[in-house]
Amino acid sequence: MMNANQVVSQGNTRIMRIAGVVTRQVHSIPWMRVTDLSFDQTWTGRIFGFATLHIESANEDSGLRDLTGISNPIRFN
Repeated sequence: MMNANQVVSQGNTRIMRIAGVVTRQVHSIPWMRVTDLSFDQTWTGRIFGFATLHIESANEDSGLRDLTGISNPIRFN
């Protein structure tokens, strides 16, 4: 579970998660490595438009397995 100070960036070539205020943690994975995307959405997530995104990749140690609090997860896919 990440803290509230995180940014998830979906670019054309990479998915990045940048977290932290005082110290910075950056995890990224190229889109070519992503083998499967799925998400779990609770009833409150459906009301407010957020979900937990699950990323399966060829590189299992990427640090981007579960991304919590992703807004509009259908558009992210």
